[in-house]
Amino acid sequence: MEFGGRFGVIDSFRHNGLVPALALLQQMGATGLDFLGLTHPHEDHYSGMGEIFDYFATRDGVGEFWRYPALDWKNLYPVLKARIFRNAGAPIIQAQANACVNELHDFYRKLLQRPGLIIRNLEIGFHWTLWEPVSCRVLAPAGAITIQAAERLAQEVTYSDQKREPLNDYSFALHFQAMDHSIFLMGDVSKKSWICSKSDSLWPGLITPGRNVFLKASHHGSDSDNPDWLLSAIKGADSTKFAVTRYTPSGLPRSKFMARLASFDDGESHRLSEKPSEAGPSFEPECLELEITSSGVQCRRWSLDQLSALVWN
Repeated sequence: MEFGGRFGVIDSFRHNGLVPALALLQQMGATGLDFLGLTHPHEDHYSGMGEIFDYFATRDGVGEFWRYPALDWKNLYPVLKARIFRNAGAPIIQAQANACVNELHDFYRKLLQRPGLIIRNLEIGFHWTLWEPVSCRVLAPAGAITIQAAERLAQEVTYSDQKREPLNDYSFALHFQAMDHSIFLMGDVSKKSWICSKSDSLWPGLITPGRNVFLKASHHGSDSDNPDWLLSAIKGADSTKFAVTRYTPSGLPRSKFMARLASFDDGESHRLSEKPSEAGPSFEPECLELEITSSGVQCRRWSLDQLSALVWN
C-alpha cells in the first residue's frame, strides 16, 4: 500500500527466488515501511518477508509489525515442527517444509531483536488512524477464538493423535477507510472466525462502504472464507466495485463464489490469474498494489514477468 510516499506491506510470497513485493517496493523508491503485516503463518503468505524486513532494516527501517493474535511464536514453532515430523510424506517434501518453518523462525527472531519495532496484535475491535486521513479497522479474528489458541496448540504438541489446529481461524482481515473510499483486505479467514466475529459487541460499528470498494478476497475464493454479508455490502455500495481474487492450481476459486462476484452488474470484477487448465496447471503469482490519493484509490496488478524485468534489468 502506498499513500503520499509512505508504504506498507501485508503478506508476501517467493517465486523462483524472487520476492515480488520487494521488487515492486524497490521500483517505487521505498526506503522505509510504516508497517509489515502477516495475516497468518502459511508459506504462501510469509515467504520472502525476511528479505523484505532485511532490506528496509538497513535503510529507514520498519515502524510496525502487524501479526495474527494469540499465536505466540514460542507456542506456534514447536507445533509446526511437530507437524513436519508426523507428516508421512517423502523426505524431500519434509525437508522443504522444514526449510519453510525455519525461514519463519528466522524472521521472528529478527523481529524480536529489532529495537524500537512496534508489534501490533490484531483482532476485531482495534481501530486506529494509519495515515491521516486513512483509518484502519480490524474485522477478524474474534477474541473468542484467539483466547483458546495456546491450549489447543499445546495439546497438539503433546498428543500425537490431536487434530491439527486450523491456523486460518486466526487470520486477520482489515477494512481501510480513506475519505469516502473503502478497501477490504482479507487473509484466508475461516468461516468459524467470521461467525465468532459477527457475535462481537463491536461488530455493528463497521462502516458501510459508500464509494469505490476494493475487495482482495482470500486466495482460496471459497464461500466460507468470504461471508455473504461482506459481498452484499459491496454489491450495495453506491459506486464502482473492484473485486480481486488470486488462487492456486488446485482448481479454486469455487464457481459459486466467482458467480457472486460476477453479479456486480454496475462495476468490475477482476481475477489476478486465469483459471489453471486441467491439463497442466501453472500458478503465476502477481502483486497487488493499492495507491491511496485524495481523488480515490487506485489498484494496479503487477505480473511476475513485469517484476522480474524490474529486478534483472
